[in-house]
Amino acid sequence: MIERALNINCSIIKKIMDRAGLSRYSYSPTSSEEDRIRIQKSFYILTHFGINVGVRWEWRIIGPFSSELFYILITQMPQATIEDVQFKHERDILKRLTTFKSSIGDILDRYNVKYTIILAASLYIENSDHKTYSKEELVPRLARALSCKQDELDTIVDVIYPMIKTIRNFKKREGDPK
Repeated sequence: MIERALNINCSIIKKIMDRAGLSRYSYSPTSSEEDRIRIQKSFYILTHFGINVGVRWEWRIIGPFSSELFYILITQMPQATIEDVQFKHERDILKRLTTFKSSIGDILDRYNVKYTIILAASLYIENSDHKTYSKEELVPRLARALSCKQDELDTIVDVIYPMIKTIRNFKKREGDPK
């Protein structure tokens, strides 16, 4: 894991955080748990916009988590800089980051971290199951996966479901980056 994580360009991760509006959140041993969760889940959601930083994702108690990303953000990000960092296919990536911000920025800014967790978990479940779920199908599936009550999820899913549909449409329309 550590050797693989060392090959991932921290400057690119920092530039993605900056352009996606995530740089206002802190990811360090002293940062809030909510900030660290928002960043982890946001990077997972970014994969659904075709922006993959090359880390592996696995299911943990509150949804998708990457121990490689955790390692990079804790140990290498403080030294990373974004001067002169160019993305391959820069215009396409910046367009995807803009779409990400306009699609889920509201969830990061207005709602508590639970909404970001549920959005990432919903996308992970659909991706793992190779299936799209209606709102009514998704709530009990999330309740089982996250070990929480359905009635707690109803309101959150009402808010995030339009975002899930936007992400699905984006993936159909744009596909994976070149």
